[in-house]
Amino acid sequence: YPNSPSSFSNLAGAYIWTGNVDEARKLFKKAFALDPDHTSVSPNQFSYLVTQLENSKKLKEIFGLLDIALELYPKNAELHMEAANVYLKAGQKEKAIRYYKKVLELDPKLEEAKKKLEELKKEKKK
Repeated sequence: YPNSPSSFSNLAGAYIWTGNVDEARKLFKKAFALDPDHTSVSPNQFSYLVTQLENSKKLKEIFGLLDIALELYPKNAELHMEAANVYLKAGQKEKAIRYYKKVLELDPKLEEAKKKLEELKKEKKK
């Protein structure tokens, strides 16, 4: 399995955990390129890793992982929503606002994004 997409993807996940985002990016991209169906590097996999990292309070690694995920899946509204929520939890409201806007650009029907964006705009006016 030296050229298995899932091997590259699993190793990339390990690199994320250790904070080596650059190496993880290379391996996720390699897995993505080798797997035409993208089953080994799916948006769900990224969401799962984000949740695991959140539980371990690894913010730097989460931001790196989201950056990679959005590079591979730039039109995935759910990943943008994930990014918006993480930035909001981290207190980075301006970045959260940008991501919520992107979510609505990609999928105008996502009510949660509309609601969060409205709340943030109201807060900003105070």
